[in-house]
Amino acid sequence: MPWIDPIDEVAHLDLYSCFGSSVGFATDALGLKATDSRPLTVTGGLPFHGGPGNNYMTHAVASMVENLRENPSDSGMVSGAGMHMTHHVFAVYSAMPGAPEPPDEATIQGRVTSTPRRAIRNTATGMARVVAYSVMHSREGSEWGLAICDLPDGDRCYARVEDPELIRAMEETEWVGQKVELVDAGKGVNRVEA
Repeated sequence: MPWIDPIDEVAHLDLYSCFGSSVGFATDALGLKATDSRPLTVTGGLPFHGGPGNNYMTHAVASMVENLRENPSDSGMVSGAGMHMTHHVFAVYSAMPGAPEPPDEATIQGRVTSTPRRAIRNTATGMARVVAYSVMHSREGSEWGLAICDLPDGDRCYARVEDPELIRAMEETEWVGQKVELVDAGKGVNRVEA
């Protein structure tokens, strides 16, 4: 019996189509031939659906769901691509539920229980390392930043970023892992100095 490529078993496709090249990349990666009889979109394609940034993927998934409700024994695949074709997503859908696989609750709980807890400190000064951060924006642009920092003793704290130069740096370069200095900004607020 000849081997069948799994993509041959997918009845419906919606390949992300911000540019012709994105469709070409997807068809090449999936090994789809130019003679393939399946349409490459169930939605109509992004150029006919408002352009990039207008929530096309949600509409592609919704169109695929409608297709699979009409053809419940089929499967369908939706693909997406991020900026500059550097991020890709593929999802395969079916109207037929798979076999349930309940989680092993004891194993999961064991992992949770064995994970050390970090104390959250309200106030902290001195050296710290950024483990996560975000920059808040208004209509006028970046306003302030928030950093979650690990302290040398293993505790964790929140810290506000107010300096415009630091905020700009946080938007232009990766700050996870950066060492920063925390100062007391008053009223229980820690502030990142740099």
